[in-house]
Amino acid sequence: MKARTARHPEIAPELRGRYAALASRPMIRYLTELGITAVELLPVHGFVDDNHLLEQDKRNYWGYNSIAFFAPDVRYRTVDIPGSGVIEFKHM
Repeated sequence: MKARTARHPEIAPELRGRYAALASRPMIRYLTELGITAVELLPVHGFVDDNHLLEQDKRNYWGYNSIAFFAPDVRYRTVDIPGSGVIEFKHM
């Protein structure tokens, strides 16, 4: 999600790489034109970055260090309001 939506020129910059970007008209049109009928999202639930990676100025961008299986990760929401990640995820 993040890589594809972050590079799409028709998606507003503030939405790129976020839940809302995947639900945007340009992204839906793009996926439909490719004939895609299903999208599998790799971990989008809450996860932490490993200390050994942070010490190297890196991140756990795959999201496989889960801490909240049923909570969408806040890094992919567009606004910093409690609960907004759940709302955007549902809309997506």
